[in-house]
Amino acid sequence: MTEDASPRGLDTLFFRNRHLLWLSIIVILVGGASAITSLPRMEDPRIVNRYPLVITTEPAAFWTLVFGVPLCLGVGFCQMKGIPAGFEWPIFLYVSFGLFVVCVLFMVIVSLCTHPTAFERPLPTLREVSGGEQSSRRMWLLWGVLAVIMLALYVAFN
Repeated sequence: MTEDASPRGLDTLFFRNRHLLWLSIIVILVGGASAITSLPRMEDPRIVNRYPLVITTEPAAFWTLVFGVPLCLGVGFCQMKGIPAGFEWPIFLYVSFGLFVVCVLFMVIVSLCTHPTAFERPLPTLREVSGGEQSSRRMWLLWGVLAVIMLALYVAFN
């Protein structure tokens, strides 16, 4: 015996009653925030950064530019002109991401195979270059302005 889905069943309760949906979402969010704030320190240990650090050598950066730029320009030209004929290129974003991955892997492999020269020194961090906390606020403000401009351009041209 099969039962037909009733429009008044529990499976459509939240679609029929929006107030119940919003009340449930608020209860879940408040309960989650309450649980996070009352969590003891022993249950929330410090997370150790376990990402490997690969320092790029000068030869790796040089050879990635030497081989990566012509590769990317060549692939972009071929995609734009439809070369080879009859070949269906993937979406440009997929191709760009694939080229990025190839260039990064090439740089990592060359970095691991070469050693830093005597005159190389590490580059300064972003915080050292930017000037600290005050310019960080300015940077976020400028990112916000850029986001508003991009949104306005999107709305204007759609």
